[in-house]
Amino acid sequence: MQHQADFQNERRWLAYDLLCGLLGETHPLWDYLIRSGATPEELLWFRENPCPPDVIGVDYYLTSERFLDERRERYLDHHCNATHADIEAVRVYHNHSGIKQLLRETWERYGLPIAVTEAHLGSSREEQLRWFEEIWEAAEEVKAEGVDMRAVTSWAALGSYDWNILHTEFRGYYEPGAFDVRSPVPRPTALARVLRARAQGVPPEHPSLASPGFWRRPDRFFYPPVGTPGPVPAARGPVRPCWCWARAGWGRWWLGCVTTAGSSTAC
Repeated sequence: MQHQADFQNERRWLAYDLLCGLLGETHPLWDYLIRSGATPEELLWFRENPCPPDVIGVDYYLTSERFLDERRERYLDHHCNATHADIEAVRVYHNHSGIKQLLRETWERYGLPIAVTEAHLGSSREEQLRWFEEIWEAAEEVKAEGVDMRAVTSWAALGSYDWNILHTEFRGYYEPGAFDVRSPVPRPTALARVLRARAQGVPPEHPSLASPGFWRRPDRFFYPPVGTPGPVPAARGPVRPCWCWARAGWGRWWLGCVTTAGSSTAC
């Protein structure tokens, strides 16, 4: 499984390696590309004609980091393929990298300006706020370290339909973004207020931000977790109080990493 993890971790960079002229005979994927039908002349053309982007745009989702395990019997069928289990690392692994480490890796590899071009979570509004704030704070932290961070984008501002199945079918499933467009006039969501605060340079205030996102809580696991447990997330604050009531009702390049069971070096 380590070979598969190493391969996937290299392949995630391939598009930008080509654009930046980094692909030569010593590249880890050179032999793979030749076996797949590319010629040496075609591949070296990219090295001789680099066209690096002005800004590298990266998308990061909870599903971006994967955990691979050859012990298929430990997992439900829908998390397995013919050879191994492939599941979101956050659901079984204590030590997933997180956006901060992956932004550092991108900077170290390319040294180009970076923007997080999709910061979206298809979940409750409270979890959407926590997700955006975690990415924003990670961007601020790596910027303070010297990374040339240019932006964090709240995609999709108007929400999206059927993004949970990557548009492979039309089911009409809608996920709001900064605005909810299911009414005649787009309605600003709680996320819009957080974005407004960040655009104005002030910390957002919302009671949900006092708690960690579910991806940081111990109840996130679908299976007995592996890895080393980290520290319990601290509560954030201060936040303003609010009145509460009950109511019935309710890609691009994927920046991530692959971890294998029993490995401490992947990602």
